[in-house]
Amino acid sequence: MTFRFNSLLMFCFCLFLILEACTYRKDVYHMSRLVSSNDWKHTDTLSWTIDDTLINTGKYDIHLEIRNDIRYPYENIGLEVTILSSDSTVQTKDTVNYRLADKNGHWTGSGWGSLYQSEFLFLSGTQLQDSAV
Repeated sequence: MTFRFNSLLMFCFCLFLILEACTYRKDVYHMSRLVSSNDWKHTDTLSWTIDDTLINTGKYDIHLEIRNDIRYPYENIGLEVTILSSDSTVQTKDTVNYRLADKNGHWTGSGWGSLYQSEFLFLSGTQLQDSAV
């Protein structure tokens, strides 16, 4: 009886590992910037340069991740996101508004304590063409 139980337990554990490996999300590029609340102005710009090896090599989903603490005084954040080519030609430009808290003030992102992180899909299946974001 114990052998059967141990075998079943081992089988379930192996199945869990296999299924978990299948759901692995490979981040090809990830960059973050720390912005102090005292330093950020609505006219400030954050920019990232995409690695040349990702240009014209496939289609990618572009996600924006926002990390905030409970001192953030708003329920949403508005961003203007522009994708430029290396010669400064606009490939994509959009203004997005992401909700960070519900109408009752509960943060919608994952986290604990005073720090929360939210991930938003900006573009899906996008091919980067000689781009800098």
